[in-house]
Amino acid sequence: MQHHAASYSKKGYRRKLTIIRECFTTFSLQAGFPTGLVIKKFGTNEHTIGDLSGISVAFLGEVKFYDHHRINKVRPYGLGFGILALNILSFASDNTTPDIAPVGILSLTPFGRNNRFQFPLYFGGGYLLKSGHWFFLMGPGIQFNF
Repeated sequence: MQHHAASYSKKGYRRKLTIIRECFTTFSLQAGFPTGLVIKKFGTNEHTIGDLSGISVAFLGEVKFYDHHRINKVRPYGLGFGILALNILSFASDNTTPDIAPVGILSLTPFGRNNRFQFPLYFGGGYLLKSGHWFFLMGPGIQFNF
């Protein structure tokens, strides 16, 4: 901003104005490879805590939240929704079969929050389309952000 000398009789002044846009959330598309997920299916006669899954593939849209006390730092958690292809490569017992499920996932990233390559912990649930059961999942994964 600058004073217009022709409009005023006194000497003008100059000010520098800095505008900072504050963001509350960020959205990212992810391809994740959750491995060794503990899966608990509801509506079955199983009384176990859950089965270990094989290697799965997840495609998620995730919303992360910025920390208001630190500049350009995201919080270590995010909410995601997408598709999980479960047990694509299964090295566990024979009772695990491949399935596809729409899921809602909470991901916790204890370290490396701003990297493109991360190791999050997943918690969430969804509906298995092939077997027709609701399920809960938790476990580690490898994540690539685009």
